[in-house]
Amino acid sequence: MHRCVFSKLVAIAGKKKLAMEIANLSDYSRTGDGSFPNMELRASRMTTPERDSMNNTRLAVTLIACLAGTQLHANIVELSQGTQIYQVSGYPKAFPFFDEATVIPLEGSPTDKGWVSLYGALNGGTLFDTDLFALDPTATANLWWDFGDSGYKLSYVVVNDGQDNTKIYQIGGANFRLDGSLILNAFDGARIETVDLYGRLPGQPAPESGMTFLLLFIGIVTLLALNNTPRKEKQ
Repeated sequence: MHRCVFSKLVAIAGKKKLAMEIANLSDYSRTGDGSFPNMELRASRMTTPERDSMNNTRLAVTLIACLAGTQLHANIVELSQGTQIYQVSGYPKAFPFFDEATVIPLEGSPTDKGWVSLYGALNGGTLFDTDLFALDPTATANLWWDFGDSGYKLSYVVVNDGQDNTKIYQIGGANFRLDGSLILNAFDGARIETVDLYGRLPGQPAPESGMTFLLLFIGIVTLLALNNTPRKEKQ
């Protein structure tokens, strides 16, 4: 792990003891034979309370780093087959409609193959696009998006095959919702007819996913564990 990660954790905890332990952990160096002499020497001299304290620190750093990392990296969830977008919690207020890509004639659509760009908050082909139109007929297509600093974020991608076998991709991860790509597939190898995008508008508050409370809980438990670690009595 990088030192910047450690320093942020120390600032959050506000514990001198935690800072000392982390500094000790990050100062170990590997020798040519792959061993860690400083670590092995210090471990051999540790008392049981000191060893417990270091283990608690390692556990705290690992848990917080892993949990924080899940919010930054790509996260794609395919909802169960047959799920419709109107059945997803929060629809439509939490994630308004962006636009629809179609390769079939739709009533009221200005195009038989392209982005409808008529009823949504955005127009396809600008901040997001697909190669569906060039590949049609196809059961697989690519979708890519880059919202930059526009304030928009992608939440759901709905693939329709005309057979009521709607496939819904739920997009997660703070960075991935802003900039990413996705290979779209219809169920059972059917032809993709339309692709709908839904997401968040600029300034729209994000719903509480539960991760904030989980991180808070982990932090409290970690601090309690560190504070309750037996201290070595002075001789």
